[in-house]
Amino acid sequence: MDGELIVCIPGPWKDRADFLTLLNNHEPKGRYLGVIGMLVDAKERDHVVMDFRPYDGNLAHAFYVAGQGKLNNALVEELNTHKNCVYLHFSCDVQTQRMQLIKFTSLIRDLGGYAIKVEPAGPVNEWGPWLSGLPAQNVVFLCNLVVMLSRDTDYYFSCGMRYFGLPDVEIPVEIAPADVMELLGQFNSWQIDSRPHLEDGLTYGVTPESQFYYIEAHSDHRYGDQADFANPCGIWRMVKH
Repeated sequence: MDGELIVCIPGPWKDRADFLTLLNNHEPKGRYLGVIGMLVDAKERDHVVMDFRPYDGNLAHAFYVAGQGKLNNALVEELNTHKNCVYLHFSCDVQTQRMQLIKFTSLIRDLGGYAIKVEPAGPVNEWGPWLSGLPAQNVVFLCNLVVMLSRDTDYYFSCGMRYFGLPDVEIPVEIAPADVMELLGQFNSWQIDSRPHLEDGLTYGVTPESQFYYIEAHSDHRYGDQADFANPCGIWRMVKH
């Protein structure tokens, strides 16, 4: 699976030297090292790419928006006080990267990280849901950690299914049912759990009694020249049956 899964973790570190001091003193001392753009687990001979970036005046607002009302006010205020951010780069397949994600992100939490956002267009998670959801075998929990459901003028849509090697899904606003977010979430969970072979013109419905929709394959058109945002697997569009 091509690409990366990148997470952003803001924190109180005054500068890189301050962060590295905390890292070097983390117990057991000497296990984790910051070395030339990498965060290294010396014991397991494992590493991830790490970027250290300065204060971003737009970050708290970006986290608030991506949090979709789930972040508590105290955390939003804390995000406003961040001084630097750690970005960690993982392989794109979240299902095979879960243990690495737990190990390295929980380390940054221990060093003072405030919360975690999947980049470039993914959800924000507080530490409790993130670290309890990653090891769970529940597909819905895992999907919620890295896939965001949203809308623009024309569509309700998901963003983040590329981390499962699958297309995202969208449905035009004018035909969307009242429970549209539940519909999209169930479709994505079904894709992950069942890995169905889908083609243009097939139909999907949550139950035999529910509304059915035709599905059409499209490229991920939403992000224009911002290629990093687009899903290379494309997108399924639901249309009226």
